[in-house]
Amino acid sequence: GVHGYLGLHNILPQDLLRRGQEEVRLHGGAIEEGEVREIRKEEDGHFTVSTSSGHHTTKRLLLATGLRDRLPECDCFHDFYGKSAFHCADCDGYEYSGKEVVAFGKGRSLIKYAVSLLTWTDQVTVVNCGAPYSEEQQEQLKALRIKVFEGDLS
Repeated sequence: GVHGYLGLHNILPQDLLRRGQEEVRLHGGAIEEGEVREIRKEEDGHFTVSTSSGHHTTKRLLLATGLRDRLPECDCFHDFYGKSAFHCADCDGYEYSGKEVVAFGKGRSLIKYAVSLLTWTDQVTVVNCGAPYSEEQQEQLKALRIKVFEGDLS
């Protein structure tokens, strides 16, 4: 499910997608899945979009390119995914307010993510799977009381 989505707590992802598509249509929009081959802005300000299914002309253009979650390549991760392992603090962070959480990843992006988790809890540990942190990065984490796990995960 999708958690923490304002006004739609615990909605299933496919239901959120369906509702969003209904709302687009309610406001006169159209949804077309396909491959965009070319977009041209015409002299009158309109756009001409050539897709795998034809040509479309419109005043406004919204590109929804999607999002891919990069999940860890880790033995048995999927045994826990959606139960006690999550990928989105915005969606699932609230349920873990005040609890101990672990952020798994590497590099500066892991530090940034760990800092964002402080919104929900002050009990954050990072498992850095990349190059060791610099002294400055270690000091930053220490100042924020974010623990760093170092060692073999196997």
